[in-house]
Amino acid sequence: MSTIGSLEEVQNNNEKEYWGYIRTLEMNLNIRLTPNKDFNSAANSPDFLIMGKIGNGTETQVGSAWLKIPNKPGSKIAEFLSLTIDDPSMNAPLNVAAFPKGNKKWDITYRRRQSTTSNAA
Repeated sequence: MSTIGSLEEVQNNNEKEYWGYIRTLEMNLNIRLTPNKDFNSAANSPDFLIMGKIGNGTETQVGSAWLKIPNKPGSKIAEFLSLTIDDPSMNAPLNVAAFPKGNKKWDITYRRRQSTTSNAA
Protein backbone atom coordinates (compact mmCIF):
# COMPACT_ATOMS: atom_id res chain seq x y z
CA MET A 1 0.00 0.00 0.00
CA SER A 2 1.14 3.52 -0.78
CA THR A 3 0.24 6.58 1.27
CA ILE A 4 -1.00 9.18 -1.23
CA GLY A 5 -2.66 11.68 1.09
CA SER A 6 -3.98 12.56 4.48
CA LEU A 7 -7.08 13.77 6.28
CA GLU A 8 -7.59 15.68 9.50
CA GLU A 9 -10.80 15.50 11.51
CA VAL A 10 -12.21 18.99 12.16
CA GLN A 11 -15.38 20.50 13.60
CA ASN A 12 -17.16 22.77 11.11
CA ASN A 13 -20.50 24.29 12.16
CA ASN A 14 -20.87 21.60 14.86
CA GLU A 15 -20.39 18.79 12.32
CA LYS A 16 -17.47 16.39 12.03
CA GLU A 17 -15.71 16.83 8.70
CA TYR A 18 -12.41 15.63 7.30
CA TRP A 19 -10.11 18.02 5.42
CA GLY A 20 -7.09 16.89 3.48
CA TYR A 21 -5.47 16.11 0.18
CA ILE A 22 -4.55 13.41 -2.32
CA ARG A 23 -1.28 13.74 -4.25
CA THR A 24 -0.09 11.44 -7.03
CA LEU A 25 2.03 11.99 -10.14
CA GLU A 26 -1.08 13.20 -11.98
CA MET A 27 -3.43 14.33 -9.18
CA ASN A 28 -3.17 17.26 -6.79
CA LEU A 29 -6.54 17.38 -5.07
CA ASN A 30 -7.58 19.24 -1.93
CA ILE A 31 -10.65 17.54 -0.47
CA ARG A 32 -13.26 17.98 2.24
CA LEU A 33 -15.47 15.15 3.44
CA THR A 34 -18.76 16.60 4.61
CA PRO A 35 -21.64 14.64 6.18
CA ASN A 36 -24.19 13.40 3.66
CA LYS A 37 -27.31 15.29 4.69
CA ASP A 38 -29.41 13.11 2.37
CA PHE A 39 -28.17 9.99 4.16
CA ASN A 40 -30.81 7.32 4.44
CA SER A 41 -30.87 3.90 5.97
CA ALA A 42 -30.00 2.16 2.69
CA ALA A 43 -26.95 -0.03 3.14
CA ASN A 44 -25.08 1.59 0.24
CA SER A 45 -25.81 5.23 1.09
CA PRO A 46 -22.53 7.15 1.64
CA ASP A 47 -21.79 8.67 5.04
CA PHE A 48 -19.87 11.59 3.49
CA LEU A 49 -19.73 13.54 0.25
CA ILE A 50 -16.25 14.33 -1.04
CA MET A 51 -15.85 17.92 -2.18
CA GLY A 52 -12.82 18.94 -4.24
CA LYS A 53 -11.49 22.47 -4.65
CA ILE A 54 -11.04 23.64 -8.20
CA GLY A 55 -8.71 26.36 -9.45
CA ASN A 56 -10.81 29.39 -8.47
CA GLY A 57 -11.38 28.09 -4.91
CA THR A 58 -14.94 26.85 -5.38
CA GLU A 59 -15.88 23.29 -4.49
CA THR A 60 -17.52 20.55 -6.52
CA GLN A 61 -18.53 17.04 -5.51
CA VAL A 62 -15.96 14.52 -6.72
CA GLY A 63 -16.99 11.42 -4.81
CA SER A 64 -18.41 9.70 -1.77
CA ALA A 65 -17.06 8.07 1.39
CA TRP A 66 -18.32 5.34 3.68
CA LEU A 67 -17.34 4.78 7.32
CA LYS A 68 -16.48 1.09 7.69
CA ILE A 69 -16.08 -1.01 10.82
CA PRO A 70 -14.05 -4.20 10.22
CA ASN A 71 -15.74 -7.38 11.38
CA LYS A 72 -12.61 -9.51 11.37
CA PRO A 73 -11.89 -11.03 14.78
CA GLY A 74 -8.69 -9.57 16.22
CA SER A 75 -8.62 -6.59 13.85
CA LYS A 76 -6.42 -3.79 15.18
CA ILE A 77 -8.45 -1.20 13.25
CA ALA A 78 -11.67 0.03 14.88
CA GLU A 79 -12.85 1.92 11.79
CA PHE A 80 -11.69 3.25 8.44
CA LEU A 81 -13.05 5.31 5.55
CA SER A 82 -13.61 3.90 2.08
CA LEU A 83 -13.40 6.68 -0.54
CA THR A 84 -14.39 6.66 -4.20
CA ILE A 85 -13.38 9.65 -6.32
CA ASP A 86 -14.57 10.01 -9.89
CA ASP A 87 -14.51 12.76 -12.48
CA PRO A 88 -15.10 12.86 -16.25
CA SER A 89 -11.41 13.73 -16.68
CA MET A 90 -10.35 10.42 -15.08
CA ASN A 91 -10.03 7.11 -16.97
CA ALA A 92 -11.47 5.17 -14.00
CA PRO A 93 -12.66 5.92 -10.46
CA LEU A 94 -10.01 6.13 -7.74
CA ASN A 95 -10.83 3.80 -4.83
CA VAL A 96 -8.75 4.45 -1.71
CA ALA A 97 -9.02 3.96 2.03
CA ALA A 98 -8.21 6.23 4.96
CA PHE A 99 -6.93 4.72 8.20
CA PRO A 100 -6.63 6.55 11.53
CA LYS A 101 -3.10 7.23 12.69
CA GLY A 102 -3.93 9.10 15.91
CA ASN A 103 -4.45 12.70 16.98
CA LYS A 104 -7.46 13.12 14.60
CA LYS A 105 -5.25 12.43 11.57
CA TRP A 106 -5.79 9.77 8.90
CA ASP A 107 -3.54 8.37 6.15
CA ILE A 108 -5.08 7.88 2.71
CA THR A 109 -3.68 4.74 1.13
CA TYR A 110 -3.89 3.14 -2.30
CA ARG A 111 -3.42 -0.47 -3.26
CA ARG A 112 -3.81 -1.72 -6.82
CA ARG A 113 -6.37 -4.50 -7.00
CA GLN A 114 -4.86 -7.86 -7.82
CA SER A 115 -6.18 -9.80 -10.77
CA THR A 116 -8.36 -12.74 -9.77
CA THR A 117 -7.76 -14.63 -13.03
CA SER A 118 -5.28 -17.44 -13.09
CA ASN A 119 -2.40 -17.34 -15.55
CA ALA A 120 -1.78 -21.08 -15.32
CA ALA A 121 -0.74 -22.77 -18.56
